[in-house]
Amino acid sequence: AGGGVLVLLVLVDLWGVDRRYFNAELLVDAQNSEEQVQTYDFDRFVLDRVAEAGGPGHFRVLSLEGRHPMVNARPSFHYESLGGYHGAKLRRYQDYLEHLLLDPRTGTPNPNALDLLGVRYVISGRPVPGMTAVYTGDQTGYTVYEKTDVLPRAYFVEGVEVVEGHEAVWERLLSPEFDPGRTAMVEAPIEWATAPIDSNATAAVTLRKFSPHEIEWAVETDAPRLLVVGEVYYPAGWTAAVDGAETPIHPVNYLVRGVEVPAGAHTVTMRFEPASVRTGRLISAIATFLAYGGVLALLGLGYFRRSP
Repeated sequence: AGGGVLVLLVLVDLWGVDRRYFNAELLVDAQNSEEQVQTYDFDRFVLDRVAEAGGPGHFRVLSLEGRHPMVNARPSFHYESLGGYHGAKLRRYQDYLEHLLLDPRTGTPNPNALDLLGVRYVISGRPVPGMTAVYTGDQTGYTVYEKTDVLPRAYFVEGVEVVEGHEAVWERLLSPEFDPGRTAMVEAPIEWATAPIDSNATAAVTLRKFSPHEIEWAVETDAPRLLVVGEVYYPAGWTAAVDGAETPIHPVNYLVRGVEVPAGAHTVTMRFEPASVRTGRLISAIATFLAYGGVLALLGLGYFRRSP
């Protein structure tokens, strides 16, 4: 009886507290999120290009609308964007924003920095050097500029170069002479053969699956090569596998990831599986079991004590 009374008291207490914050007066009709986030004419143009490319995972967008792109989360609702605010940015990405994204000499987007993350379109109210205007919206006056030679989000390189020190890497990336499509800068030597990529070479990458927690590619190469992936390097959560066998992820060009792939046709998969999340789920499951199990044990103990 004591256990039942305790459960009843807790239920009544929580019910009274919850009703003060969750009641009919505070409830409102559900609204479609698309009705709350403004959609401009240039957004519809970019969304059509996303559909033509086969969906998310093929390119990103840099929107220079508004006061500052890094505090404007609106574009990220519609498509993959470099902007948007978060109070806990990764150090490498913050460095990218501060030291690489804009050329300090011109104040305009650095082509190599755009290539690192596969930025195909820049939305701007003024011309963007080196890019082609492909759409101007009557609604806003903003123009969509296309980087026609943008690198894919995943591609093979033909050479690897060890560059020590992040400032040295930044300097190379800001140089127009450096080509990230051909050479990858790494922080430590990689024991892997490199091979030229010419008209006779095979170095194909096809996106199969793309989600926030898993990306999969079908790749084929006629020689062992480094696959460069335009996603931020984050060893605390992301893992990689080639044909199901786990393989290391190397930091490439300071910001992104690289995976060694042997010659032949393979499946490369990256998954976000941080150990902290797995541990947290286990602890939550154990705590839930103990809490509800304890209540059931108290109720059962009271029942058996009343039984003759």
